[in-house]
Amino acid sequence: MRVHLLALVVAIAACNAAPKPSANAPGLAITFDTVPILVLSTENEALDLLDISDATRLSNGVVAIADAFGDAVHLISSDGRLKATVGRSGGGPGEFRSPGWIEQCRTDSLFVWDRLREMMVVFGINGHVAREFRLAGRPFLIACNRTGTIISMSSPAPDPRVSGDYPPLFADMLRSDLDGDSVAMLGRRRAGESRPLGTMSVFALDATAMMFGTSDTTVIEVYDLGRGRARPYLVDAKRELASDINYDAAIAKLMDQMPRSNRDDEIRAVMRAVPRPKHAPAYRSVVADQHGLFWVTTSPYGATNTRIVAIDATDGKQVAEWVLRPDTDLLEVGTDYALSKYLTSDGIEHLVVSRIDRDGHGNE
Repeated sequence: MRVHLLALVVAIAACNAAPKPSANAPGLAITFDTVPILVLSTENEALDLLDISDATRLSNGVVAIADAFGDAVHLISSDGRLKATVGRSGGGPGEFRSPGWIEQCRTDSLFVWDRLREMMVVFGINGHVAREFRLAGRPFLIACNRTGTIISMSSPAPDPRVSGDYPPLFADMLRSDLDGDSVAMLGRRRAGESRPLGTMSVFALDATAMMFGTSDTTVIEVYDLGRGRARPYLVDAKRELASDINYDAAIAKLMDQMPRSNRDDEIRAVMRAVPRPKHAPAYRSVVADQHGLFWVTTSPYGATNTRIVAIDATDGKQVAEWVLRPDTDLLEVGTDYALSKYLTSDGIEHLVVSRIDRDGHGNE
């Protein structure tokens, strides 16, 4: 998601409180514990964090954080201590210029996408660089599962046949293996709009399926990675009228993705001058777990809370609903934990590890 927001800021510029307790919907089996296991923040100088771009949790409880501003990946122990910092600023092997995405494309193997180097850097659980490779198509968005599949969306562009002030963007989607070799073209798809609070494409992978949607409707599709068939499901959400609060929150989120500079006010003014969409997106992110569920965030930025629903990929049924503090970004859902982050009004980023209880839905 972070890669998408950064690219949107660039496109626009080129074109001219206390935590709220979570609530779990009654009668649903997967619950979210309101008491965190661990909270990490950019305010903690001992962690050496300049930014929390993305994060994943390893099987030993270590949290790996991609720090796009610090050009590094930080490994944080389960008790909140800095174990190691991997990488440094530069363009050589194991070095970074903007590591904005991190995932385990194999269990306990860290795959880090450097947006500016256009390079995937692979680390082992010990933090040693294993290898690097490129992906075809100049990726704009990336997702992977833990069985060796990477799907990427190329840099979006408008269709020259479509007119209008903010025409929809389109992009190619590619399926690759863990060497970066393309194994299938998945076609050209809608990629959203180039403006704050505009519709956006979101997608995520589990072991057998990809969930994809453009948030302009409440429909989201699940593609069988083996058979290539798509099943449309309705998300329990609706497109609300967009308010100034939503729009300002979306702009603030975009600004947070950029290093601070003396052009902040200018860039913010450019974004604020873009006409606000009539409706907010129906959803703004999707995360896949390893138990056949896709977790869809249905609340726009600026809403009074963050609502997340879990959808079973096999039948489209909703099996869980969480309500978290406003403007929470869900990053990862494991068997018994969830990783999320939020930004406070003073500009401090927080990464939260929370306990979840599946009550028979995947607990081992």
